[in-house]
Amino acid sequence: MPVRVATVRAADVPATQTDFPFYIDLGRVGATALTLADAQSSRWYTDTDLVTEMAREIVSLTEGHGKYASLTSTSKIAIDYDGIRADYAVGATYGRNNVWSDYAFVLHMNEASGNAIDSTANGFDFTDNNTVGSGAGKFGSGSRDFEFSNSEYLSRVDNAAYSLGDDPVTIQSWFNLESVTNVLYYIQQKGWYIAAGVEFNQTVYTGSSPDYLRTEMYDGSFRGSSATAVTINPATWYYGVSRHDTVANRLHTRVNLTDAPSGVMNASRDTDYGYYIGVGHGGTEASKEYYMDGLIDEVRFRKTFLSDDWLTTEYNNQNDEATFWGTWTTFGGGPAAVNARRLFLMMV
Repeated sequence: MPVRVATVRAADVPATQTDFPFYIDLGRVGATALTLADAQSSRWYTDTDLVTEMAREIVSLTEGHGKYASLTSTSKIAIDYDGIRADYAVGATYGRNNVWSDYAFVLHMNEASGNAIDSTANGFDFTDNNTVGSGAGKFGSGSRDFEFSNSEYLSRVDNAAYSLGDDPVTIQSWFNLESVTNVLYYIQQKGWYIAAGVEFNQTVYTGSSPDYLRTEMYDGSFRGSSATAVTINPATWYYGVSRHDTVANRLHTRVNLTDAPSGVMNASRDTDYGYYIGVGHGGTEASKEYYMDGLIDEVRFRKTFLSDDWLTTEYNNQNDEATFWGTWTTFGGGPAAVNARRLFLMMV
């Protein structure tokens, strides 16, 4: 099978990104003609000589993620299939865990039903409550569909090892509301109630004139929030980001790269409830009362304040993958061992 090569579009990478995880639509590369096992046999390289290999994760025949050590405006990606090699073990050097080694958890949200599976080595899977269904994703192989009427949500409460303390943090996801009117005053996209007395929320408020995505953080010494006005339409995907800058002690919110005012922290306190997606609390852990009605895709949580350039690159990659990578071309050659196997197959 041919090696497929593409070069990133320079305009989509505003600055060099280090250890950057990217998305590729394997269907456009040619994997749809293969089986999943064939796709898992692929090896991904940063050069057309197929020398410098990178970690990658094959989520499905239409979703793959890799990790570029240094992604620049001229970076190439070469994907080589031979249909023989087995998939990497998740913890191998080039396996999926090493794509996400800098993250606390990454949920692709592509399961048809059941728990949401973490792609990091931390094994931070989320429990399905009340049968969260599946839906079409913003990209890749699907999303999770939260029904307000059925009180559906995902949760993870044994989270002591993932407490924030004084760490910076970035939360990212795509959300798509099925309704902006039938959930009383607002819809909670997702709420993170984090150990060590720290609560970090990312909430979509609708019907509040204007609509907005709000980032909130509370602990024993400070409280803060920042909001950005957006027009939240039903059946529309939005890229939501919440960040906590520990140096400036501020919260930052972005929706589809639209910046929000930074919120300064002040005194207050709230209680640790664990991690929840698709539901918020009304004062106590038991009072789960703010459910989402819509889709969530590609949830990422990281103890880093990711830069605006990083978020712009990620948005460009995920929002329009075809433009990000441009035209895929066929390239001959490959490692000697791979060529030998191909030659053997041809002779047979």
